[in-house]
Order: sequence, then C-alpha cells, then structure tokens
Amino acid sequence: MPPRRRLTGLIAAIVTMAALVGVMFPLRHHLAIAVVALVLVVPVVLGVVLGGFAAGLVTVLVGFLTYDLLFIPPYGTLNVGRAENWAALGVYVAVMLLVSRVVDRLWRTETASRESEQDTSHLFQLSELLVADRPAPELFRIIVQTVREAFGLSAVVLLLPPSSAGGAGAAVPAEGDATGSVLPAASEGRELRPEELARIVPAAGATSTLRPSSVPPGGTGEPAEQVEAVVLSVADRTVGLLAIAGPPLPPRRRELLSAFANHIALAVERAQLREQALRVGILEEVDHHRRSLLRAVSHDLRTPLATIKASASALMDPRLALGDGDRAELARLIESRSDRLERVVSNLLDLSRIQAGVLVLDLETITLGELLASVREALGPDAARVSSEIAPRLPPITVDRTLVVEALVNVLENAIRYSPEDEVVLIRAALCRDGGEAVSVTVSDRGPGMSAADRARVFGLLAGEPSPSPSVSGGTGLGLSIAKAFVDAH
Repeated sequence: MPPRRRLTGLIAAIVTMAALVGVMFPLRHHLAIAVVALVLVVPVVLGVVLGGFAAGLVTVLVGFLTYDLLFIPPYGTLNVGRAENWAALGVYVAVMLLVSRVVDRLWRTETASRESEQDTSHLFQLSELLVADRPAPELFRIIVQTVREAFGLSAVVLLLPPSSAGGAGAAVPAEGDATGSVLPAASEGRELRPEELARIVPAAGATSTLRPSSVPPGGTGEPAEQVEAVVLSVADRTVGLLAIAGPPLPPRRRELLSAFANHIALAVERAQLREQALRVGILEEVDHHRRSLLRAVSHDLRTPLATIKASASALMDPRLALGDGDRAELARLIESRSDRLERVVSNLLDLSRIQAGVLVLDLETITLGELLASVREALGPDAARVSSEIAPRLPPITVDRTLVVEALVNVLENAIRYSPEDEVVLIRAALCRDGGEAVSVTVSDRGPGMSAADRARVFGLLAGEPSPSPSVSGGTGLGLSIAKAFVDAH
C-alpha cells in the first residue's frame, strides 16, 4: 500500500479515537472497562480499512496507551492495579491484533476481487472494441486510449510497420522487430521524445524497459517514470510495438498488460490483413480497368483507322474508276473517321487529367446560343442530326466553355449513335422550374432506351455503353463518364 494511504488511514483512525475519547472521558467513572474496549475497536478497524495492517498496528498501540492511561485506574500511569485490569488490557490487545489481521485480509481480498473484476471488465470492453469492424485509424486510436485509461499511463504510442501505420513521421529502428522500422500509428497522452522511441529495441516476445530518469517527471517524492516497449506478436510474428510511459507496473498489472497486448496484436493483424486485401482489390480493379480500356480503345482506334486506310487506298488506286461523288463520299468518310479518332484521343487525354486530379476550370460568362454554336461546330457533320430549342430571355451562364462543350458533345454523340437514321436529337435550354436563374440543358432522342440498371451504371468509368442491336456497336464507356466528371467539376 502506498505510504500516503497508510498515513491517511492512521490520521483518520487517531482523529476518530480522539473524538470517541472526548465523548467517553467525562463519563469514565460510569463506564465499564469492557465498554471502553469495545468502543476503541472502531478506530482500529477504520485504520486497517483505510491504511492497511501497519496503520492498524499503530492504532492498536495508541489505543492501548489511551485505554491504560485514561480509563484504567490509577489514571495517568501505566500501573494497571488489579489483575482483572491486566486481563482486560491483554484481551484488548489480542482481540485488536486479531481484528486487524482479519479486517486487513478481508480488505485485501475485496480489493483484489474488485481489481480483478475491473481488469476483466477492461479486457472485455477492449475485446468488444477490437472485434467491431472499424477503419484502421479509428481502431488504432481506440487502442491507445483504452490502454492509457486502463493502466493510468502518461503516454501510449502504437508503433507499426510503415505499410500499416498509414501516417507520416520518421521511422524508428527496432532491432528486435521483424519489420526493421516502425512508425507511430496513434498516440495518447504526452508526446514521447524521439530519443525515447529510438531506445526501444526489444527482443521478440519480451518487454524492454528504459532506465528511469533521475528526476521524477511529476516532482520530488513521486515515482520515476519509465518508458517501455511491449512487442505485439501473433504466432511468433511481430506485428508492431506498444510504447508506454508511466510509473512502474506491479506484476499483476503487467500480466493484464500482456493480455491486452495479445488482443491488440490480433486486432492489428486483422487490420493489416484487411488493408492488404483492400490493396489487392484495388490492384485487381485497376488491372481490370486497364484491360477494359485496352480492349475498348483498341477497337475504337482500329475501326476508324481501318476505314481511313481503306478510303485512302481506294482514292489512290488508279485501277478504280471513281466518280466525283464517290471521291467526295470517301473524303467525307475519311474526315468523319478522323474526327472520331480525334475524339477518342481527346477522351483519353481528358481521362488522364481527371485521374491525375489536375482538372482546373477556366470559367467565362457566355450565352446559351454561343455555347450551342460551339457544340455544333465540334460535332461536325453530325450536327445535321441535332435540333436545338432555346427558351427566350435566358440569362448568361458562367462555365468552362471547353469542358461543357466536350460534355455535351459526348452525350450528343451517344444519342446520335443509338437513334434511328431518320430521327433527330433534340437539345433544349430553359429555366429550371424552381423559379431561380439556373438553366437546365437537356438532351433527348428517340432511341431504344435502356433498362434502369444500365441507366445507373452507364456514367461509370469504362462501364461501356450497351448496344441495342448487333448492328450498332457500343462505345468505350469513356464519353459519358468524362461528361459526368466535367459536370461534377462545375
């Protein structure tokens, strides 16, 4: 028991004894000696409960002197006179020593039981917290908070390999750590100095203790603070370190810390495996997108290139007797396929800008008429299949002309591709129905339509565009996803 608590228990027992003596002293001629002995049991029990067995022994000695000097005639001397008084004093001392021992054991048993219950509760709470499916940063923060609160520490730092820490900071070498270096993943309490962290080099499965500082951190009289590293290992494989700072832990608390470390190691390993699975999933998705992009782009590049090559070869072949109309048709075909090829390359460049996060808006204020004129110009020959309706007195809009034109062209090309040859695609501009000055631009066609599932996914990256019939080939899926990205950017 701490010396401060012993002193507190002793003071409380003596104060209680003084109060009881103050009440009984005026009545000592009327009180039996046995009654006084029974009353003096109270401060002894109080001293044992509050200050432990040592405080109880001191209280017994003080009670013996008080009993003899003040309540056994002749008063004020150690002479007890009659033999029955000696018997009363002897019985008092024996009973008080026995009571002190019994009360002390009961108190220790109750305290140990209460602490064991608290430890079990902390361990159960930690298990519940760690079992829950949480993001790694939140899990690591809960670990350090729980350990610090459970053990009354001044600082707790969770150190993990760089691949699992997920944070910045200088790597701390750990010779006993299989990873070679660790980074702080989460911390609670005071910040540990780099030299303190650098000196934590435990052997696998052991606890490394730094030498306590010569100056107690809390001031003179308080125990020196130690910095320790508990190795977190699963099946003889190190997954991280737990650096703790605080007063030295007693053996029972150190056993509890080992149990905590086992639970934490399992939770950290699970978080590491989840992160690895996530990375593998991302790599697989990227690889899938890469293959899809290569398939789609190779088709969209080969088709116009083949048409351009065949048309150019026909124009240059002297054996073919081509009329002016045929030559003009082949030239128009080369031009349209070149525009298509340019559109695919432009989409690829736009995709790279979106993925690189360098998409920057160059805003300007223009009218809807100017915007639709730029759209028609970008569509080229396909503009003949587009009809437009602009409501009167529309306010000007502030947009990035290039990006919005690109978005509208991608949507219109998609609509033209799936519309019957004798149908036009309508682009309409009008004020929104909410009564404000926002302008709504819609594109509608008379194509075959699509299912709700296709409608939900068609704007996804590389989703592909569903083909309504074998005679119509689907697109790469780049155009609509880029159009959505440009609109989202606004």
